[in-house]
Amino acid sequence: MYHIKNHKSILLAIQGIIYFIVFGFSILISFYYIGGDQVHYSKVYSAIEGMPLKQAFLYYYQNLSSSEVIHFLYVYAGSNLGVPKALWLSIVNVMLFHVFIKFLLRVGFSYFLAYIIVITNFYIYMLYFAGERLKFGILFLLLSYCMYLEGKLRKGVICVFLAIISHVQILLYYIGVLSYSLTLTFKGLLTGKVNKLFLLLLTGFLISFSIIYPHFINKINSYIGFIVVDYSDFAKVFTFAILTILCCKNRTANIFFYFIMLIFVIFLGTDRLVLFFLLYFYSQYESKTKYYNLVLYLLTIYLSFKSFVFISNIVYFGDGFYSGT
Repeated sequence: MYHIKNHKSILLAIQGIIYFIVFGFSILISFYYIGGDQVHYSKVYSAIEGMPLKQAFLYYYQNLSSSEVIHFLYVYAGSNLGVPKALWLSIVNVMLFHVFIKFLLRVGFSYFLAYIIVITNFYIYMLYFAGERLKFGILFLLLSYCMYLEGKLRKGVICVFLAIISHVQILLYYIGVLSYSLTLTFKGLLTGKVNKLFLLLLTGFLISFSIIYPHFINKINSYIGFIVVDYSDFAKVFTFAILTILCCKNRTANIFFYFIMLIFVIFLGTDRLVLFFLLYFYSQYESKTKYYNLVLYLLTIYLSFKSFVFISNIVYFGDGFYSGT
């Protein structure tokens, strides 16, 4: 018993050290990120200090063309508390790191693989330093997965709601994931066999959608105006679809998911959706086949390289997406 407790204490100490390193690294790199969208985010963070809530939200909306309330309330609180933006947002980055690890463990990854995936993942760094609003949506999306897998249904519904109102694009992921279950539910309504769990999640989804519907339509219209879809967009969808279908057992559900994503790609392009493809691939770990680990290792190596380039661009050019043009 003593050895078990001692072993757990060591693990907790190691986790604490890793989280502290993540926090410090996040603060350090945040000071280098001065270009891209951070120009606007930093301006808003500084400007809303001391403003009344309603006036601050109007200023936030006018400068960021966004009404995602979770991000607004968080930055409003930090700004008016006088906390430096790099430190305040790094707290959320550590939370995202923790929840991503928890998500991977819940779907079956080992501790070693989970930490390697998160520490080397390009999309994590993108969320840390560039996707300032999207990271709140992803945070609650991953929490909703964890609550579902732990059987905490009510908390799961709350997380679905918070994910969607945190960032409207999260709605697209839920539509893809729920598409197959929705067809089964309609079939169940006809036969009198309905999945109560799914109905509970669907309720949270519909409530969230009813609240953000006007903002969702505005976002879709704005994206459509700037997107030019080319063949590479479809290639990305088909690549992830083929890999997931070959490497995972839930093939019917996988086909439904990527069919819905293909529709979204036609209107939105893939830049905003590849992260969803990756999260879905990770979520299917429990139904893996013998090819899954090979694809996972290749993906991890590729994303490690992208992470290195992204961080280097931040340090040398102040923008992770710097292209030299």
